[in-house]
Amino acid sequence: MSRFETFSFLPPLSPGQIESQVENMLEHDLLPLIEFAENPAPDEVYWKLWPLPRQAKLTTHWVMSQIDTCAKRFPFAHIRLCAFDRANQQYATSFVVKAPQTAA
Repeated sequence: MSRFETFSFLPPLSPGQIESQVENMLEHDLLPLIEFAENPAPDEVYWKLWPLPRQAKLTTHWVMSQIDTCAKRFPFAHIRLCAFDRANQQYATSFVVKAPQTAA
């Protein structure tokens, strides 16, 4: 797996670890965003945004289901989860949650 942003030096996160990160985002009033790119280059900063319908209350389960839906729709894409800080109008963190399978 290529190196991308936060946690890139660690092995891929398990679904439980990703859920914990989503819970942390929601607890700190950060807006979870899902982005994807089918062939990201190291210098590519613009990924496509997965459209998230407006929800009154975001839940961990709902965000995780959107990550899975995005992965099914774009099976050959890298998918990253970002936390957007609305107060400061900037990303707080972002990390890859799914990478396409490579041939062995």
